[in-house]
Amino acid sequence: MRTAVILTAIDVETEHVLKHLGETSREIRQGQVFRVGQFHGATGPWRVAVAQERGNDMAALNATMAIMHYKPDVALLVGVAGGVKDAGIGDVVVSTKIYGYESGKVTPDGFHARPDPYRPDQALLALARDLARANEWKGRRLYRKPHDNRTAYLGPIASGEKVVADRHSDLVAFLRSHFNDALAVETEGHGFATAAHALRSAQWLVFRGVSDLLSGKSETDAAHGQEYAIDSAAALAFQLLSELPVEGMPDGRRADPAGEVAHEPAVSKASSVHASSNDPEPADPEGRQRRWAQRFGLPARFPLDIPALGVSIAMALIPPGDFTMGSRDRTEEFPPQALAIRHPYAISCTAVPAWLFARWRPDVSFAHADMPAVNVDWQTAVDFTAWLSQTTGSRIRLPSEAEWEYAARAGTDTDFWCGGQVLGDFNVGSGDASDAARGRVRTVDSCTPNPWGLYHMHGNVWEWVADGWRRGLSGQPGSGAAWTGDPTDRVIKGGSCRDPAGMARSASRRQRDPSRPSDIIGFRIVMDLHHKGHL
Repeated sequence: MRTAVILTAIDVETEHVLKHLGETSREIRQGQVFRVGQFHGATGPWRVAVAQERGNDMAALNATMAIMHYKPDVALLVGVAGGVKDAGIGDVVVSTKIYGYESGKVTPDGFHARPDPYRPDQALLALARDLARANEWKGRRLYRKPHDNRTAYLGPIASGEKVVADRHSDLVAFLRSHFNDALAVETEGHGFATAAHALRSAQWLVFRGVSDLLSGKSETDAAHGQEYAIDSAAALAFQLLSELPVEGMPDGRRADPAGEVAHEPAVSKASSVHASSNDPEPADPEGRQRRWAQRFGLPARFPLDIPALGVSIAMALIPPGDFTMGSRDRTEEFPPQALAIRHPYAISCTAVPAWLFARWRPDVSFAHADMPAVNVDWQTAVDFTAWLSQTTGSRIRLPSEAEWEYAARAGTDTDFWCGGQVLGDFNVGSGDASDAARGRVRTVDSCTPNPWGLYHMHGNVWEWVADGWRRGLSGQPGSGAAWTGDPTDRVIKGGSCRDPAGMARSASRRQRDPSRPSDIIGFRIVMDLHHKGHL
């Protein structure tokens, strides 16, 4: 039986979570009281331990004791929060990251925030994202209101030591200035995430129901806003437990014949990517991705841990397949090439973010930690991948142009993965002078991802690839490898916020001097899965 730990902060949260478990027993561990019960989900039963503590410091201690004692498969923080933007009362915010907003430096010029955000497990987050789009979780709600239309959002959560009860306070102005993407604010998430991240033995996620909008807290509490909020948060959290498959545990766990979960390597050498199967290959891109991920014993999206920095970056497994690279529309994209990507590989779900690059190069500063790492020349990007290879033991590199375009297309043959036109949240410009002046780079995960879970393959910033530049695609290696030739310049792909949408097509490519970085050029990384230790 799999085990989950759920942490709460106040009585109404604990009481509501326990309603999903039925009968529970009391267990006391090192002075901490846990209520333990069972939850029967669609993919099997769970043993669930629930504990309650307030504040980031106590949440960190509580989470540490719970994770060390119960050794859970999943650790969740479920509770209520104040809504900063977007989400309304009763809506749910699922953490894409947790900011510790108290962290910073006091100078004569004022307080300078130095956030060190924690990011939850990307496989759990991907499942939560999928569940949030559907309506099944709403059927688990216990507290109903007329004309109920609660919504689930995925976004950052700001966590500190202060209960915020005034929407016009200096603290709220500070949050909007320094953490303007945060959807909610609370007082336990950063402590919980610190412990879960440090112990690394359980996948974790934070669910917060919005109980107030930072003003009129007494009135919304009196109107049962907290009950309404925790009802939503608990419903989505238990829907995730219900649908989390044993054969898709984020860290490669599998159930043994007795029903207990046994730990195996995240990627099994016994699993051959060339293994035949009687089942037909799924036709849809996401189905193909899941099928190949299962052959590796991986989730379709998984974290690449970087031990030297104590952080990770989300990767997506890209299945092998055939596609046509280039187009007939432009000389530099001609002639189209029929290519076969023979080996699956993993590519980062986003461009390398500024916060990660700055961990490697502390002498470099960026305007925003969650923007792409820009102003990085081609050779420095290559040096970064070489360092990642050394510290992770995996082969990390820049993608080839063919790999980049194949991943961007995600099984489609249209100009963009979504069809013939960009979506509204893609960050592209019109290309005229006034638009170029207004074009602003956005955070790395601020658009709709393609079917393989990749953000901003169209627009936002151009991205370096490994290939040398030549005008046209004649002589392109049929295996999808990089074209090296004898280049002076390198290829960039994907378009930017200052270019028209036509430059952001999957086939679009541009020539760039590798020694000339730009504030609209970033890069993403690839991991070879057929390298030693991954096959």
